[in-house]
Amino acid sequence: MDIENICKLYNFPPFFTLQVTENSKLIQLQMWTNLIIQYCRQNKLFKINFKSNSDSEFPLFNNPNINRTAGDNLISAIRKTMENSDRILKCDGKDFVLWNTITEWVDIFINWARETLPSGGIYTVHELLCDEKNKHLGKIN
Repeated sequence: MDIENICKLYNFPPFFTLQVTENSKLIQLQMWTNLIIQYCRQNKLFKINFKSNSDSEFPLFNNPNINRTAGDNLISAIRKTMENSDRILKCDGKDFVLWNTITEWVDIFINWARETLPSGGIYTVHELLCDEKNKHLGKIN
């Protein structure tokens, strides 16, 4: 779904209430997942607080333009959906958003390495991330 349609959906009040119908709920949770990933990628965010909305610093769970706030049950369902689809990674009690799944990141990195690095070489992570000649690795997104 493109950003214009997601924006329309974000301004649609029922989007902030967990849907009862199973099919509608699945679509709603996928739309929330897409919205969160796009927002995090655009704003270079890696960590989200999925605690109750009153404690959350994540702005998407509150839309003052339509006076709507995502309830705790919706936020919990979004988190579970994102975890089940490999879009968040829990580490030390924190949720990290994966703009791409781990499998997608591996493919991106392997393709970058094949196109960029001389074949047969051995590289440390430090060389890949910090070496002047590999500075463009930081631009993978």
